[in-house]
Amino acid sequence: MTERKRVAAFSPRDITTWILAAVALLLVAALGVIFGAAAATATAGSAVAQTLTDIAIDAGRARAGDAKAVKALADSGARLQLAVSDNEGSAWARDARLPVVLRMLDAIGRSSTATADTLQAVSIAAARVPQISQLVGELTKRSPDSMSEQVARVRERFLSRALQVQLDLTALADGADRPATITRRLAESADYLAQVVASLEGKESSIGALPRITGAEASAQLAELRSGVADLNAAVRRAVTAAPRTAGSARQVDSLSDNARALAEVARQDNPARGSGPWWPAIFALLALVPLWLIWRQIRELRAEADRQRLAAATQHLAADRNQEAILRLLDELSSLADGDLTVQATVTEDMTGAIADSINYAVDALRGLVTTI
Repeated sequence: MTERKRVAAFSPRDITTWILAAVALLLVAALGVIFGAAAATATAGSAVAQTLTDIAIDAGRARAGDAKAVKALADSGARLQLAVSDNEGSAWARDARLPVVLRMLDAIGRSSTATADTLQAVSIAAARVPQISQLVGELTKRSPDSMSEQVARVRERFLSRALQVQLDLTALADGADRPATITRRLAESADYLAQVVASLEGKESSIGALPRITGAEASAQLAELRSGVADLNAAVRRAVTAAPRTAGSARQVDSLSDNARALAEVARQDNPARGSGPWWPAIFALLALVPLWLIWRQIRELRAEADRQRLAAATQHLAADRNQEAILRLLDELSSLADGDLTVQATVTEDMTGAIADSINYAVDALRGLVTTI
C-alpha cells in the first residue's frame, strides 16, 4: 500500500516539469559552451587587431594635428609591445611590418609633444593660409592705391610667402632634406607676413608704409587677418622648435597608418582558439542530471507498478477460471443426487467449492443413514 501511495504521488505534471527543467539546464550549458568557445577563440589576435586598428585611426587624427591622438599613439605602443611578448609565435608577431610599427610608435612616444606641434602646425597652415590670402586680397583692393605697383607687389609677395609657409611646414613634417634651410625660410616668411599686417594697420614696418585702410568692414577684416597671421606664426614657431626631434613625422604617421591597418588584417586572420573555455557550463550540465535521474526513477517505478498490476490481473483471472471449473465439477458430481442417489460423494478440493462439497457429503451421509434406519 505504501509503495502504491508513493508511486501515485508522481504525476504526468511532475514528469513534464522535470523534463522542462532538464532541457533548460542543458540549454544554458550548451549556450555557455558556445559563447565560451567564442570567447576562447577571441584571443590576443583579435585584441591586437583592435589595437592596431585604433593605431591606424589615431595616426589619421594625428596627421590632422590632434594632440590627443599623438598621446594615444604613444600609449598604444606600450600595449602593442606587451602583446608581442605574450604572443611571439603568432603570424602577426612575426610579420616584418611589426618592427617598423614599433619603431615609429617609439619615436612618436619619445617626442609626442614635438610631433603634435609639428603636425598641428601643418593642420593650422592648411586652414589659415587660404583664409589670410583671401583677406589680404580683399583688403588691398580696398586701398585707395590698390592699382599701384607697391600694393600689387606686396599682395603678390604676401600670397607667395603664405603659400611657401604651408609648403615648408609640410616639407618639414615630411622630413625633407636641409631642415635648417626650411626653418630659416619659415622664420623669414612668418616675419614678412607680420610686417604686412603691421603696415596695413598704419604702423612702421620694414616693407614701407601702405595706404591706411579705414571703414568698419575693413577694420573687421584687418582684425581677422591679424588673428590668422598670429595663429599661423605661433604654429610656425612651435614647428621650428620641434623640428630637430620630429624630422619626417608626417611621413612616419602616414606610413604608420598603412602598416597598422595591414597588420590588423593579419592579426584578425591569425586567431587560433586557446584555452578550454569556461567551466561553469559543466555545473548546469551536472544539475540537469538531477531531473533526468528523477524521471528515470519515476519511469522505473511506474513500470514496476504496471508489472505488478498485470501479475495481479493474471492471478485473478486464473483464480476465477479455477473457481468456475470447481463449481461446474461440483454441479456435475451432484447431478445424480437430484434423482435420489444417496451414494453420491462430492470431491473435496482446496478450491472455493471444497467446503461446500464436504458439507454436502456430510449431509448426504446423514440422509443415507436415516433412510437405512427407516
